[in-house]
Amino acid sequence: MLSIIKPLVPVFTAALLCKAAPITEQQTLVSALEHRYDVRIINLESRADSLNPEKEKSQWFPKLSVTTELSAIPFDSTSATHEGSNLPYLSGSSSSLESNNAIEVSQHLPGGGTVGGSLRFEKAINPEQIDSTTRTTAVQVQFSQPLLRNAWRSDPVAYAITLARLDNEKFTLEQQRRLLSFSSDIRTRFWNLFEAQTLVTLYRQEAAYAQRQLAIERTRVELGMAPPIDTLSAKLSWINATARLHDAQSENIRLKEELIFYSGSSDTGITIDSAIVITTPSLPPPDTIIALAERFDPQLRIFTVAAKRLALIQRQTRNSLLPDITLKGAWKRSADENSSTRTDYFVNNSVISLIIAYDMPIRSRSLTLQQNAIASEITTLERTKYREELRLRVGELKRSWERERRGIAIATSAEEIARQTLAAARNGFSVGTVDRLSLVKAENDYRSSRIELLRKQLLMKQLEIVFDEITGATLTTCGVQLQ
Repeated sequence: MLSIIKPLVPVFTAALLCKAAPITEQQTLVSALEHRYDVRIINLESRADSLNPEKEKSQWFPKLSVTTELSAIPFDSTSATHEGSNLPYLSGSSSSLESNNAIEVSQHLPGGGTVGGSLRFEKAINPEQIDSTTRTTAVQVQFSQPLLRNAWRSDPVAYAITLARLDNEKFTLEQQRRLLSFSSDIRTRFWNLFEAQTLVTLYRQEAAYAQRQLAIERTRVELGMAPPIDTLSAKLSWINATARLHDAQSENIRLKEELIFYSGSSDTGITIDSAIVITTPSLPPPDTIIALAERFDPQLRIFTVAAKRLALIQRQTRNSLLPDITLKGAWKRSADENSSTRTDYFVNNSVISLIIAYDMPIRSRSLTLQQNAIASEITTLERTKYREELRLRVGELKRSWERERRGIAIATSAEEIARQTLAAARNGFSVGTVDRLSLVKAENDYRSSRIELLRKQLLMKQLEIVFDEITGATLTTCGVQLQ
C-alpha cells in the first residue's frame, strides 16, 4: 500500500471472488480486505480519526450566541408620597420584572486575534410605580490581538489544527502498517494452503499407484510369479501412502478453514489453482531495497511525523515563556430610556488598551522544554536504530534469497533426476530387472525430492512476502490499491 487517502475506504481494482473457479492470491487478499472485521474496524477508526482535524478547523467559523433572560426581583415597599405630589406609592411586598436579550458574534482571526460584536436589549418594569419602564439598548464592537504569546505563528487555533493533522497522519500510517501486516498474514496462509493442497494431490497419486501395485502383486502371487512377501511389502507401501494422504487431507482442511475465516469468504469449497507457477526473480541491491523502504515503509514515516510533532510542541512551549502582551480595542454605544421621567440618555465609548501580563511559573515550562528535547532525541535514536535494524534485515534477506534461489535450482535438478530414476525403476520392476526394495527406495526419493522442491519454492514466497512488507509493496504486488 503506497498511500492512504482519508477516509480509509478501500477501492479494489481486482475482480471479485469467483466461487466456481480456483482462487488466486490476489482474489484472496481482496476478499479479506473487503470482508474481514479487522479491516472494517480499521476503516471506521480511520474515518473517526480523520474528523479530528476538521473539528479543530471549525474554530475558524464565526461563533454566534443568542441569550434571553427573564427574571422577577422581589422587594418590600413602604407607604410614601412623591415629593411635591399627593400620590402615594403602593405599600406591601411586590417584585420588578426584568428581561435581558443579547446577540453576540465573534470571529477568530489568523495570528491569534479575535473580533466580535454584541447587541443587548434590557427592559425593567417596576409595578410599584405607574408607567415606570426602563429600556436599555447597547451596541458594542471589540477586537483583541496578542503581540507575543499565542500570536502570529503560535496562534492556538492554527497550532491545534496542525497538531491534529500530524496526529491523524501518524494514526493513518499506523493503520497502514496494520494493514500491511494483516495482508502479509493472509498471503502466508494462502501459500500454506497451496502447500497442503499440493501435498494432498501428491499423496493421492502415490496412494492410487500403491493400490494398483498391491493389486498387481496379489495377481502375481496367485500366479506363482512372485513370493508372498512381495504382497506384504506392497500392502505396507499402500498403508503408508494412505496414512500420509489422510494426514495431508486433515491438514488441508484445517488450513482451508483458517483461510476462509481470515479472508472473510463465504465459500467453504474454495480451492487454489495447482498450476500456479512459482517464479524465483532476482532481488534488487540492498541499497535499492533500503531506498524503497525509506520511501514506503510506514514505520520510518511515523518517525518523521513524530519528529515534526515534537518540533511543533517545542515551538509552542517556547512561545509560552514570552510575556502576554495584548492589544485591545472596543467601541460601545448605549441608549437608556426611562418612561417615568421621559428622559433618554445616549453614551458613546471608545477604548484602546494595551495589557501586559507575565506568568511566574517559568520553571515548569523550562522543564517541559527539556522533556520535549529529550523526547525528540529519543525519537531520533529510535529512527536510527530502526534504520540499522532494517539494514541488517535487508542483508539477511539478500543472503537468504540467494541461498534459496540456488537451493531451488539444485532441488529442481534433484527432482528431475528422481523422477527419471523412478520411471526407470518402475519399468525395471515390471520386467523383473529391479526388485521391490529398489522400487520403494526410488519412490521415497522421488516423493522427498518433490516435497523438498515445493517447500523451497514456498520458502522463496515467504521471502518475497517479507520483501514486499519491508518496501511497503504488499498490496500493490497483488494489484490492490487503497483510496
